[in-house]
Amino acid sequence: MIVAPRFPGDEHIWVMDIQHDVYMVSIGQMAAEVCRIFCFACVATDGSPELLHRLHRVKLVGVDHRILQDVHDHLAAHYRSVRQNWLHPILPFDSEVSDESRVSEDWKDFWTSAIRVICEDVNLLRACAECIATSGERNNSGKEDNLLKLIHLQFPL
Repeated sequence: MIVAPRFPGDEHIWVMDIQHDVYMVSIGQMAAEVCRIFCFACVATDGSPELLHRLHRVKLVGVDHRILQDVHDHLAAHYRSVRQNWLHPILPFDSEVSDESRVSEDWKDFWTSAIRVICEDVNLLRACAECIATSGERNNSGKEDNLLKLIHLQFPL
């Protein structure tokens, strides 16, 4: 994750640091869930055998995080955009939970729900699966651009 403002007023660097700290786990979670759902759908429908084979290979060797970095960074910015007012620190007497813990848990919940949205949308699921399937090979910037375009439509800033 690149820790940098992505929209006017994106000033919560401490939130970006929280998102950065769980970046690798987040990417792994997204890749695993997209592979699981897409592979299940391929087996159930007897479709996309070549893509299914490539995803099985990725499941064995792992995913190159860079293929999903722009997606992650956009979703992180979307989170900060829609939660802007909620991200301001809470006064200590208001809660025993630290701001870092509160935001970290909320970010993880948001990330999980974003993955669910991606997996439930046929176009997003396929675009994401196609990108993940190129992991470790020569990345296909056209497929990455298509995925990012769909992500921008679903999760605007």
